[in-house]
Amino acid sequence: MKHPTLISLALLCLIAAPAASQHVIEQATFPPGCGCQPSLAVSLDHYTAIAYVTEQPGYPEPQVAVQLVPTNPDTDEIWPEPTHFGPGAKHAICWSRHGFTLAFVREDTVWAYQSDHNGNWNLDEPHAFVPGGEVLGLDLWGVPTDAAGHSVYLTIDDDVDPSYGLDCRIQFTSYSIYTGWSILTMPVSNLDQLPASQVSWTYGPAGPWPAIYFLAVGGDGLELFRTYRDEMVWTAPVRIPGDGLNGPTAFEAEFDVARSTSIGVVGLGPQPTCPCGTIHFLACDVYGDWQPEQNITVPYAYFDWPHSPRIDMGWDDVMHIFWYQLDTDNQMHAHRERLEYRTYDDGVMTDAGGMFESMPFRRGIGSRVDVGVTPDGARSVLAWSKTDTIDGIPQLEQIFLARSTVVSAAPDNTPHPPAVTLSAWPNPFNPRVNLEVRLPVAGPMKVDIYDTRGRHVQRVYEGTVNPGTHHLAWDGTMTGGGKAPSGVYVARVVADMETVTRKLVLAE
Repeated sequence: MKHPTLISLALLCLIAAPAASQHVIEQATFPPGCGCQPSLAVSLDHYTAIAYVTEQPGYPEPQVAVQLVPTNPDTDEIWPEPTHFGPGAKHAICWSRHGFTLAFVREDTVWAYQSDHNGNWNLDEPHAFVPGGEVLGLDLWGVPTDAAGHSVYLTIDDDVDPSYGLDCRIQFTSYSIYTGWSILTMPVSNLDQLPASQVSWTYGPAGPWPAIYFLAVGGDGLELFRTYRDEMVWTAPVRIPGDGLNGPTAFEAEFDVARSTSIGVVGLGPQPTCPCGTIHFLACDVYGDWQPEQNITVPYAYFDWPHSPRIDMGWDDVMHIFWYQLDTDNQMHAHRERLEYRTYDDGVMTDAGGMFESMPFRRGIGSRVDVGVTPDGARSVLAWSKTDTIDGIPQLEQIFLARSTVVSAAPDNTPHPPAVTLSAWPNPFNPRVNLEVRLPVAGPMKVDIYDTRGRHVQRVYEGTVNPGTHHLAWDGTMTGGGKAPSGVYVARVVADMETVTRKLVLAE
């Protein structure tokens, strides 16, 4: 959990970005273990789940863990303890209309776990996939709406016989709350190139259908292909524009795809006479026409070496692009590490990484980063890892977050109360506390009680309400009916796309 005594260790930074937004930068994991290789899933319910790999004292193998945090930063927020899933490596996480889904690799098996909307994981009923080859990577995409069909798509890249070079394939499965996970199918096989598959969606007759983007050798160099399923039949690959050699499209085995009504692809290409790379961006409009490719590498040094290109977008079609870049001299000596953040909106690329300009990023940034955007496009979250040094002593690698908070384009010093308010009295209380919630509009509302470890204690109310003032009460009992022990609790209201909390003290 995020403990008050650890807040002083967090790096808090509130800096205006060019896109009329601000980001709060804060440390997300803490010793005694480390945190690295973050991946993000951002829900429409104001939660962000960070999946990562951690090495904990007393455990011989790296563990996969998930930390749940509010998407909108708040000074009164309380984070639950991270959930640990046991030994694992390569991982992916997504959010769908049914909650979060986590998949990770343990030896020759891919394990899939699911949670509810509040991030409560079902640890007792994971699903195991055994692809049959050495697992090289995986990706997840979750359907954020109540569209027909399955709600989660999963791709698994594996190598059939790694002892004799690459013989790669892509396997696919999807999840439905009614039928569970489907059997593995194989839309792509016999590849002598790591496919680095990314699963997304395309338009179907009653909802989204899966679309798989992957790398293959074709033409004069590496090409990016796409395929999707039509009535349970996978179509032939479709070539993404670019000649792969003379132009800048020669993607390496790192790229990412996001789409809403449009499509964005970001990935790595070659840098002449150098083992380094360049980063490129392609956009496809609503009519299916691909726009000219852009080389968006930032020239800082003799060689600029980008890694981990990540892209995400919401329903507003604003693309958020995030990557790590290493600057080296002509002898390949590393000089500085940077984080680069861009937004792409209606053909305009904007540098939104002003928050990083004053941060002393010289060395120690992990090469894997991620970006997540709420499905409505209202907020973005960035994640990376970093190793700090205190008094000359290297510290354990930890994960940091940059969470956006929406502000007006021009400063406004007029005080504005939150649209949703929550009051509590008496406080401290025993045995009953009165809660007053004020809403500006009608709509669904949930009122819950949590303890300081983030565990759910009691559901006070769930339903649809009219605008105005609503009076509720918590009688100090837990969900099972027992009396809650004395201590500090948090009342949380979720309504009108907002989350409001209030600390409560149950006295003896």
